[in-house]
Amino acid sequence: MFKKSFQRRRCVTWASGYYEWQAASSGKQPYYIHFHDHRPFFFYGLWQSWNDPKTEESKATFATLTTAPAEHLAFIHDRMPCIVEVDHTDVDRWLNHQDDDFEARHDLLRPYESHDLVATPVSTYVNSVRNRGPKCIEPV
Repeated sequence: MFKKSFQRRRCVTWASGYYEWQAASSGKQPYYIHFHDHRPFFFYGLWQSWNDPKTEESKATFATLTTAPAEHLAFIHDRMPCIVEVDHTDVDRWLNHQDDDFEARHDLLRPYESHDLVATPVSTYVNSVRNRGPKCIEPV
């Protein structure tokens, strides 16, 4: 289903962190997962254009690719985004659209195992998309 996107519509998206929720008997505990020094990173992704059937307007969308979790984060969730550091040479490999061989990039879609990536429990305040600001990443 995603063959053409893997061949010609690869992208990366900026992030400073992401959230995952750990199931618990008292509900779900959100975690803010980020680099310990708060530097930004990229998620590997795929993009697609499509026409809205109601308006015929062209829309661009993207999907973040996920993989198995890093060993030290597996207690939270059974997946994580495919992460790459901003200045890493793998970014160029991923974005090279001259080469459409997916197998040549398959090794990039792996867990980010560095312990530079940390999980901070945060308030359920993040559970609403209306809530924004520093409170979303304050440790509890």
